[in-house]
Amino acid sequence: MADDFVKTYVTTDSEGFVTGWCNKEIVDENGIAVAEVTMPDNALEISTSIELIGNLDAVKIINGVAFLDEDRRNLAIDEANKADPRDAAILELSDLVASLYAEMEAARK
Repeated sequence: MADDFVKTYVTTDSEGFVTGWCNKEIVDENGIAVAEVTMPDNALEISTSIELIGNLDAVKIINGVAFLDEDRRNLAIDEANKADPRDAAILELSDLVASLYAEMEAARK
């Protein structure tokens, strides 16, 4: 396995995609273990590239090794960038409130 791979623990969904990253211990700035952590019962020990640690959108575990699923990653990016329909409604209401306020101010004068 590549030198930049490390062992870590994850939880996964039914399709094998990472739902959580786990550590067995907490380490200080010098890399010395200062506390043990209770691992979830369903945590799996895996090998992964350091760059994938923390990614919850598109990492799949296959035979104990983490892989980046580009299609799922792109889908997650598209979903994150999708406009929320509530934003348009909020802007419309803001415009309505502003115009009503302007009319009230004009009527006062």
